[in-house]
Amino acid sequence: MDTKAFEYISAIVRYGTLSGAAEKLYISQPALTQYISKLETSLNVRLFTREGRKLKLTGAGEIFLEEGRKILYTLSDLQHRLANSKNTEKITIRLGISQFYCQFYLPYILPLFQRKHPNIQFEITEALTSELEDLLINGKLDVALVPIYIAREELEYNTIYKEEILLAVPCHSHLNALAEPGRFGMTIDLKKLRNEKFIILSPRQKFYDLGIRLCKEHHFTPNIICEVLEWNTLNLLVKEGMGIGFVPNILSATPRSNTSPNYYHIASDHRVIRPYAIATRKSSRPNPITAEFVETVLSLAENRLIPNMQFY
Repeated sequence: MDTKAFEYISAIVRYGTLSGAAEKLYISQPALTQYISKLETSLNVRLFTREGRKLKLTGAGEIFLEEGRKILYTLSDLQHRLANSKNTEKITIRLGISQFYCQFYLPYILPLFQRKHPNIQFEITEALTSELEDLLINGKLDVALVPIYIAREELEYNTIYKEEILLAVPCHSHLNALAEPGRFGMTIDLKKLRNEKFIILSPRQKFYDLGIRLCKEHHFTPNIICEVLEWNTLNLLVKEGMGIGFVPNILSATPRSNTSPNYYHIASDHRVIRPYAIATRKSSRPNPITAEFVETVLSLAENRLIPNMQFY
């Protein structure tokens, strides 16, 4: 057994199937199946039971994964500390953030923190939220900036702000005529859009479930014509008139042209929002410099020093 056993088991739990885990691990499904079979034989326990197409951990599997994550974190933390010990004047913070959000937030956060700590180094990982959370849980990141939906029990989230989810509509679409003044601004009732074409984030993104839920709360299943991996791509496809889609309010604050989409609030008794947070591993104690970084980010947000963040 080696440390990749814990990563493999974690991936199967995360994605539910051997095929899904194998794809994320960049190995073949037969190779993963054979690896798990040999692991179970060597441990003399069953790690999984099958429920339909899904795999579920046995009691022994849950113990294996829980203790394995502790081992992964300890090893990663050891490597990180040894690397920093080579030069005591330099400390590295391993920070995770999605490619979309880093363009809006890192230019305001990192330079300020580095001015205070000139010898600080940042190791930036840009990935999907679910991937960042896995890396954080396994000790390969110190901190991550992520939206919360759905929270992982192994992580501690400190909310930075709450972003509103808006509906993007092509500027020349007839649907703009459906917008009406509402409690929070120009608003569209989703029920009137049940027959429209939707562009939505891929199921690999956490937002996918929220987008589907929003439509079902308005009593319809969206007619999805395209799934994409990133907000900017979705926004550009809406701009070209391909369909409508949900976007975070930060896009409504970016420079606009005559062909930019129109953004509307979603008709509801309250704003459709989701928290955006800075996350750390719950069972670990951040080193002082990481803890200070977390407090710096929270302070910048509290004092409204990061543009484009809206607070409700």
